[in-house]
Amino acid sequence: MDEPLGDAPGLVAARPPRADHIPAIARALSDDVDFDLPEYYRRGVGDTYFSGKQLAKLGRIVVAASELRDLAGLSADGG
Repeated sequence: MDEPLGDAPGLVAARPPRADHIPAIARALSDDVDFDLPEYYRRGVGDTYFSGKQLAKLGRIVVAASELRDLAGLSADGG
């Protein structure tokens, strides 16, 4: 049996967000980027399950912000 799986999944969205949703996404990312890891995680004494979830959250923030920046045609330095 042969099951075609299609292209490998990627990190970016399959299609861009609707233009009227972009400001709300940008506001949410702005709030999320101010997220501060608890001190015990920064010291490396948090448990591995929740520290992995925190790392995944930060990774998703970076990917979403990068995708919005690309949609806006901005460079990494904001210009």
